[in-house]
Amino acid sequence: ATLTAQREAALGAAAITHDGLIRMRPHAGLTVRRGEVSWDGEALEALLGELTVTERALREGTEVGGKRPTGVVLVENLGAYIDLARPTAGWLVVHVPGWDVRAAEAVLAWWPRRPAVLFGDLDPNGARIRARLRQARPDLRWCVPAWWSEYRERHALPKAWPAGTPLEGAPALVRELAAAGEWLEQEAVVFDPRLPQAMAEAADP
Repeated sequence: ATLTAQREAALGAAAITHDGLIRMRPHAGLTVRRGEVSWDGEALEALLGELTVTERALREGTEVGGKRPTGVVLVENLGAYIDLARPTAGWLVVHVPGWDVRAAEAVLAWWPRRPAVLFGDLDPNGARIRARLRQARPDLRWCVPAWWSEYRERHALPKAWPAGTPLEGAPALVRELAAAGEWLEQEAVVFDPRLPQAMAEAADP
């Protein structure tokens, strides 16, 4: 949440805390360490269904590392995050819960030289999330394959794009949707067999 100056003044000396949750589908070789204890990320995923780490744990000494991923794909919606087929087993898949991007920014900082791809809705909020994440990673790519336009006739929904929506450098399809007052949900293309390759190509255009 964003606190106005008036609300911050009302809080006085109270400490404002934040503790986001990082939900990941780990790649082979990812490890989690706390002191002398280390866990295998894939083993934790097999046991728990995914790997989750709180920002609080990271502040208190938990470290995520091990083998570097081939790339990192950030997925906006929970259903798409669960069902997404990654480009290869070497990719790390991370859930970005809407505007709460601080946890995603932490993940991007772990491997600054690995490709990072955003896969989300093609709507004003998706454009804002991309702009915010690019402040931390200017090389962040937006996965918007040209063939996604094939879904427009059946799946596009009406939506006004507010003035000032950050569209600089946005893919052509996104700009076309903004001009037409339409948007597309990412779930429509999650099971398209072309998507894994499109994510890999977005990372290395």
